Amino acid sequence: MTIADGGPDGWSGMAISGLAGAAAALAVAVLLTVYFRTGYRSTRDILRHGLAAALVLGLLAFAAYDMRHAALAYLGIVLAL
Repeated sequence: MTIADGGPDGWSGMAISGLAGAAAALAVAVLLTVYFRTGYRSTRDILRHGLAAALVLGLLAFAAYDMRHAALAYLGIVLAL
């Protein structure tokens, strides 16, 4: 399979991975914006915000890991552990 075939190691695989991460991050950003603009904050709300922030950080870490993996596959670099 060549790069032009559009396999998972080609340019299209990396582009799809990046677009999926961007779409997920945008969806989370919109939801968090709506959530944080609501009124009064109780202790329960503060815990929810902390959980939401942890979720966003996890999503960003996953997107960075996925893009790194896709970029290394595109370049043909294999990392031995």
